[in-house]
Amino acid sequence: MKLRSGIVVFYLVLAGIAFNGACNLKPGDNHSPSSSVDPKATPDTTSGNDLKPRITKDDRGNMTERHDVTLTPNGEIKYRNEYHYTYDAQNNRTSEQIWRRTPDGALVSRTHNTFLYENNLLMTNTSASFDNQDKEITWLQNKYEYDQQHREKSVTLYNKQGMPLSRTERIYNDKGILWKEITIEYENGREKHRSGLEYSEKGAVVKEF
Repeated sequence: MKLRSGIVVFYLVLAGIAFNGACNLKPGDNHSPSSSVDPKATPDTTSGNDLKPRITKDDRGNMTERHDVTLTPNGEIKYRNEYHYTYDAQNNRTSEQIWRRTPDGALVSRTHNTFLYENNLLMTNTSASFDNQDKEITWLQNKYEYDQQHREKSVTLYNKQGMPLSRTERIYNDKGILWKEITIEYENGREKHRSGLEYSEKGAVVKEF
């Protein structure tokens, strides 16, 4: 299984279980490239505004709350989605609470993500998902490592028992450009499969192994 990012496995495990890909595993808002919003969601038109989602921001411009809906192929409301976010003094997102409900408000699932930083670098990302009875379905955690230049050199995905599920290692050339990514998959804590990608200095994949 060839992965371009160490958190892809994290996405795949959660997808279809708690939020159908609604929550990314790295925080996302105005200050970061990803966003923990259902990619299939559209504005919640019940507020009378059909042009954009209902969004609340703090005085620093961080999105703290969002409401939108997910539609069926026929254009009917399938889910109502609600997101709540918190941040630290550096505007890093520290938590996400995500609820998915039926059109009449019954809970479908809940996801809680937390993010811990050191020196403004993301060190751990923990995600727990719950069913409509608030029973925990999944618990996963990414741990990140960086080199002296603060470049991400590895990310490892763990289960609640502390056993590794996958790991991605990144190797940079002498110009500081990403050269190789090696992905390791584990089973019962032991390496099961290893694959990788090699990149040109422009970021194109030149070799798979």
